[in-house]
Amino acid sequence: MAHWTPEKTLAARREYEKAAAKAWAGLAHVLIIDYLRGWNKATLENVVLAERALQKAYAIDQSVALAHIAKAKIREVKGDLEGEIDALNEALGLEPTLTDAHAHKANALILLGRAQEALEVLKRAPEPDRGDPELGLFYWFMGRAYFNLPDYPKAIAIDWLQKSVGERPTTWVSWAHLISAYALTNQLHQPEAQKALNTYEKNFMPDWRLDNIKKYYDQPKYHNAPPQLHAALGQYYRGLEDSHQAYRVP
Repeated sequence: MAHWTPEKTLAARREYEKAAAKAWAGLAHVLIIDYLRGWNKATLENVVLAERALQKAYAIDQSVALAHIAKAKIREVKGDLEGEIDALNEALGLEPTLTDAHAHKANALILLGRAQEALEVLKRAPEPDRGDPELGLFYWFMGRAYFNLPDYPKAIAIDWLQKSVGERPTTWVSWAHLISAYALTNQLHQPEAQKALNTYEKNFMPDWRLDNIKKYYDQPKYHNAPPQLHAALGQYYRGLEDSHQAYRVP
């Protein structure tokens, strides 16, 4: 039986510390995901708990990329989008091919009204593998970037949004953007649009009516949004209003 030595205990300690830091970072990450997506009855208490978990992760090891992603999303909740990008750049400095960090950086750029830059970030990022839990999120950001670009036809956004709802059918916001894009391109009569409308009415009503969607966007990160984002949100609401008038689905 092997005996402990100073070298072995030091190596074991570092291994356990790294594992503990990753666990705390992972906890912070899932807590903030629940809050951002409105899952599991999440409240602002999730954000507080995520910050505490993140502090514990950083106290052990600051080289865990997932911790910086969690920090980035906490900053997004607080409306600090430039700070979010800084945190994501820290994550990418540790793991340059981390698709998750590229994707969230693109989302922050979208919220800053810089959809073209977001699209360029996403095009440079490695696309997640099939089965990756964030594949649908990657598709959603691609769709939203195209949706927010006035010079691109909404049909391109529809292609990506269809992929997004196919990968993560339980997320209302992708469905809502898809329905809006169908309305803005006068495709509400198409079978694919009808299916999306029926799915939305069945799975997300009445919680995500248009008035509740507008309340959702009354968050700190949108309070000082640039004109480009306000224009995109205006289009988004217009598409949803058109679908409501035609098919009673907001």
